[in-house]
Amino acid sequence: MQNVHSIQDRSKKQFVFEVELNWWVKKRGFLSASSVNNTLHVATPQEFGGEDREWSPEQLFFVFYQQLFYEHLSFLCEKIEF
Repeated sequence: MQNVHSIQDRSKKQFVFEVELNWWVKKRGFLSASSVNNTLHVATPQEFGGEDREWSPEQLFFVFYQQLFYEHLSFLCEKIEF
């Protein structure tokens, strides 16, 4: 399965991020991206019958928001020269 997401900003530039999710065994798989050398192993969380040793979609979801907050805070601090 391959997903291509495009985001357009105010200047009409287009950004394309290619990612791929491959299910490997039972409820485990791995994520890869064309711009990244490493793969990320993922699994269904233990609460839903999966294993607890790999990243779950729920964990990745919250990591995304933490990273987004950090990037915005860093950007604002840089702009005000904090």
